[in-house]
Amino acid sequence: MPEVLLSRNQVAVADAVTRSYLTTPTAFIVVEVDIGAASAYARAATRRLRTLVGLPEIAVKVLASLYPAFPAFFAGPAASVAVTIDVGTGLYLPVVPEADQIGMQDISRMLLNYRLSARHGTFRSAQLSGGTIALTLSTDGPLYSRPIIFPGFVCAVSLGSMEQELYRDPHTGRISPRSVILIGLSYDRREVPTSSATRFVSALKSALESLAEQDVDFV
Repeated sequence: MPEVLLSRNQVAVADAVTRSYLTTPTAFIVVEVDIGAASAYARAATRRLRTLVGLPEIAVKVLASLYPAFPAFFAGPAASVAVTIDVGTGLYLPVVPEADQIGMQDISRMLLNYRLSARHGTFRSAQLSGGTIALTLSTDGPLYSRPIIFPGFVCAVSLGSMEQELYRDPHTGRISPRSVILIGLSYDRREVPTSSATRFVSALKSALESLAEQDVDFV
């Protein structure tokens, strides 16, 4: 078998994953989220802000908005969200700093620039440091994934791929299709009790399902 040479970035990721498995006692929760409201919000925001807004951009902002209520999940003094970016050139974990303090337009443009940097391998070290919570994107593949808790983080959130299902409205009895995703939360059991983790994913689910189109660039 021919020798396979790994890039420096791939070696660093492999080292981080190994340390995570060896040193972090991890628990995992998964929850189903109706993304009808988030999809409508994304369409409205894309039109009004004239920049691409999708579920990853929304998830960054909504995660950051939970910082005041759940500071222990952020392991730091700010809601700086690290996002996995993989465009076929290796996995990167760039950071959207203080995402709770900036608008959706800035988040969208930042993630677009990060995708371009991942493609060309032009990240600066400052862009890859300072994250306090990790968001793993897997929207094009599995229903959900159990994300790795990278060294220095307390938890990581994963977005699964979108699925269609039939839903019966408990009030009207009407059956209609809806779009859902599964969101996973891996957390360090030494730092976060299960009761807090359950409240965190419930708050995340509620925030995503109650997005209003008029709050396009909420801060």
